[in-house]
Amino acid sequence: MKPSGKGTSVKERAKVKTGVDEAIGKAGTSVKEGVVSSLKGINEIESEIVTLVRNTVSTTLRAGGSIVTESLSVAK
Repeated sequence: MKPSGKGTSVKERAKVKTGVDEAIGKAGTSVKEGVVSSLKGINEIESEIVTLVRNTVSTTLRAGGSIVTESLSVAK
């Protein structure tokens, strides 16, 4: 008679549990790798946004400075 009374031995149940644990571990690793990859992508996008904003502000300030310089020249 089997110990569990359900038709499976302790060894068989342990083997199934080990397989399930391995599958869950692999799924967890895949999820973790996906999250890390997404975060790296977000960091790259953030860096591009910072560069774009920095260049836009710089160009705007230069253009504003040119307008002020020309206005002062005309006013003299």
